[in-house]
Amino acid sequence: MSVQTPVVSLLILATLVVSAGYVAFGARTLRARAGRGVKTLGWFAILWGIGNGLTNAMDLYLSASLGIVTQAQFSTAVLPRWFEVSLAAGTFLSILSSTVAPFVWTAFVLNYTTQLRPRHRRLYAGSVAVVTLFVVFFTAPSLLEVLGIRAPLANSFLFLTGLVVIGSQIGVAGAGVAQLYKSSQRYAPSEPAEVLAVAAPLLLLFNNAANNFGLYGEFLGLYAVYFSLHGFGIVGFVAAIQRYDIFEQLPAATEIGRDTAIESIELGIVVLDEHDRIADINESARAMFGRRDGTVVGTDYRNLHPSLANTDLTAERARTIKIPETGRVLEADTTTMADRYDRPLGAAVAFYDITEQKRRQERIQVLNRVLRHNLRNELTGARGYAQLLVTEPENAAELAEQITEHHDRLTSMGDKAQRIERMLELDRDATGSTPVSEVVGDAISAVNTGTDRTIDPEQVTASIPGVSLTRVNPAILQMVLVELLENAIQHAADPEIEIQFREPDHALVVTDTGPGIPDIEIEVLRTETETPTKHGQGLGLWLIKWGIDRLGGSVDIDADSSGTRIEVTLPAAHFVRTPEASTSESGTESEPEFGTESESGSGTESEPESG
Repeated sequence: MSVQTPVVSLLILATLVVSAGYVAFGARTLRARAGRGVKTLGWFAILWGIGNGLTNAMDLYLSASLGIVTQAQFSTAVLPRWFEVSLAAGTFLSILSSTVAPFVWTAFVLNYTTQLRPRHRRLYAGSVAVVTLFVVFFTAPSLLEVLGIRAPLANSFLFLTGLVVIGSQIGVAGAGVAQLYKSSQRYAPSEPAEVLAVAAPLLLLFNNAANNFGLYGEFLGLYAVYFSLHGFGIVGFVAAIQRYDIFEQLPAATEIGRDTAIESIELGIVVLDEHDRIADINESARAMFGRRDGTVVGTDYRNLHPSLANTDLTAERARTIKIPETGRVLEADTTTMADRYDRPLGAAVAFYDITEQKRRQERIQVLNRVLRHNLRNELTGARGYAQLLVTEPENAAELAEQITEHHDRLTSMGDKAQRIERMLELDRDATGSTPVSEVVGDAISAVNTGTDRTIDPEQVTASIPGVSLTRVNPAILQMVLVELLENAIQHAADPEIEIQFREPDHALVVTDTGPGIPDIEIEVLRTETETPTKHGQGLGLWLIKWGIDRLGGSVDIDADSSGTRIEVTLPAAHFVRTPEASTSESGTESEPEFGTESESGSGTESEPESG
């Protein structure tokens, strides 16, 4: 057996070299490279070398050995049995490998440009499996026939298989090339041509299509073009990886960086399509609206949260949205999107959490109105008594006492404003944990140290289970408790105070037997509104409210002539069971140590100023 022409021999050798180069370079890429898309690109090279090189070179060699150099000779020649078997097996392997390879290459592109999401991988793998089974099914008759099992219409099957294979190859590869070009043009720091060099091997698909439709008469012309494209393909392929180093200038890197930045920022981002449906949403926006599930994409944005039901997010203007469940206040700012022909594509909506800004405005408003009102009243009263000193000198002692009381109230109000300022400046978060009984004990100590009146241990009944405050600064809760206790002892001659911690709902309940808080004070606190005609007389309840707001809790007040009951409820996440909870007499379970300062070192203020 001898090959008849030197040219054919040279083409066989060159084809084998190029094909072996693909296989070797693919294996080297798998072994020596790392990065997004490396594995799929390495396997593509191996499959491409086998499917479009080694098997075709074998077919060419066998045909030339028998003196067959044209398609006409091949169709009329009486072929030896061994040749039929070899040809059928080679054809099957070639079609199978070259069919799967473009799908693998496109999978590389989708990985490389971050378009192949985890949820899409199974679908993509399933489509490859379907095409592969199709190839096996329609090439099997030809293989079985040469093995002696006659199957009619074998050639028709092969022709139909060729149409499907080439159509799927060119279609899938074309989509991959388009995606690679689009992504490289938008994100890559290099020229798109450098990245597209990795697609050079796919030019061979057009030569295979021409051969399938019988456009080549002689094998020599077929394989001359075949080798040219095959050789050009490996040059571009190697250049893309070795010279241009496409794995170092990933278009995916910019895409991943953008996605990572959008997902990690605290700003909520929602992208809408032209039909007001959610096209994308980042993690911050999900958290703002309490939608951690994956069912929001593709739905109308009005279904994202009830607060958006009557809100138009498509107009380019800012709007305020309140989330009742969390108390958050959001500002939505919309930017519309259009293509280069000004056709609307949708909108990008940015949600800013302005809760703290709103609370700061509220605090400023409250402080301004309360201080201005009380300051004016106290100074007016003091001035009136001072004028009476001139006209009623015989009542000087009594009038001086009244002036002193006005002065003391002004001083107390100023001290309380400073205490509020210090509380708002404290860090909310803290590490470690502090027993709730210790926080209560420190608050009682602070009251006894910082006010004229003290709390007698016999006046207090404490029922504190073995729980500790964690994650948040106990100093904030202590300052709230100080205000509650001061309110109880300053407005009752002989108060009885009960402090309970209700474990199921994590509520700290303080009850006293004082005269009760005026309704106007409670109404102002509940409506969170200070107006010129409706305002409280002091800052104490606001200190309580703002302190508990900072801890993420709520305050409920119930007052009548028999006393006041204030419930402070905090999130369950702020409490843990104390490892060794002490149980003592004085309350129901555990009694704080009265009259002693905290040694927790947690940054609590043990001596808040009185008010």
